[in-house]
Amino acid sequence: MITPPVRGAHRRHKRFIYLSALGLFAGTAVGSGVVVGGLCGQVGMLLSAQVPQLLQGLRIAVLSVALSYGVAEVRGATWPIPTRRWLVPQRWGLFGRQIYAALFGLSLGAGFLTVINFVGYYLIVGLCVLIASPQLGAVVFATYAMARAAPVLVAPFIWWLRGQAYTVESAATVNQRWLSNSDGVAWLRASVLVATAAAVWLE
Repeated sequence: MITPPVRGAHRRHKRFIYLSALGLFAGTAVGSGVVVGGLCGQVGMLLSAQVPQLLQGLRIAVLSVALSYGVAEVRGATWPIPTRRWLVPQRWGLFGRQIYAALFGLSLGAGFLTVINFVGYYLIVGLCVLIASPQLGAVVFATYAMARAAPVLVAPFIWWLRGQAYTVESAATVNQRWLSNSDGVAWLRASVLVATAAAVWLE
């Protein structure tokens, strides 16, 4: 979450800080996604030339994981996901601190720098490798990074349209509402996994 400044600045200046922080956050999120996706595509291109059998094994692994975890999501089962434990510090979400907004976007877009709570991240990485194209890999992963950043970008504007201030408490409310809709989240995740499996199958 990114919250606006509330003290010590003229209204127009606050708006400028608010929008510039949003821009930095979005830009670094997409930029880090482009770098990660491009590198994965480059690795895939090298593997396809040197050890194509490895890519075939990766394709089978991605398909298997996507379908099995998709079924687990629908059934409400919780399966382990390899991840780091580090969380983005709350102060990184404070507007008026552009460097924090940039670091927030960088870590969220790259994905592996912070907690990963959805196995789809690893499948997107696998898909970018299987594509074996730095350009297409960059586009695919940048799209994923933007999807991760979208809630942070959209939530403040929803509160603004309601005529309400977007604060840390508001961000916590958004997060809680998202988590409380467990059935909807499960089906959404399952849909993403099935779509990833289909992309790998057709690739």
